Amino acid sequence: MKAATALREKKKQEKNSVWSFFGSSSPDRNSMRQSVVAHSNEIEFIKGLINVYFNIVRRNLIDYIPKTVITMLVKESCDICDKELVTKLYKEDTVEDLLSKNGSLQNKRKEIESDLKMLGKCQGILDQFERASVRSSRFQGR
Repeated sequence: MKAATALREKKKQEKNSVWSFFGSSSPDRNSMRQSVVAHSNEIEFIKGLINVYFNIVRRNLIDYIPKTVITMLVKESCDICDKELVTKLYKEDTVEDLLSKNGSLQNKRKEIESDLKMLGKCQGILDQFERASVRSSRFQGR
């Protein structure tokens, strides 16, 4: 019997020494329940945060997939259009037509150039008239 009581005393001392390491002489059941509840609350909170994070990531992926598909389709369409335009542009038959000047445009350009020269002459005449009127007003003012 003495051995059993000695063994119980030794176990009590070991328990007390372990809890004294953590800053408490011995755990009481209420504080242990409170710490378990607090830890479980923290765990539930962290689980909730992880779920929210994964929902955000899921929504982002759902948004990115159509955007990526549309971007790929647009790039592919641009490449196809580019190839078509280049092949049509560099055909042997069309190069000479593209480089030749349109006759009506040349005539219109000549008409506009002659009109521009005429307007320049008119501007010169108006300038001379203005200078002459300024001189005559100065002369009359004396």
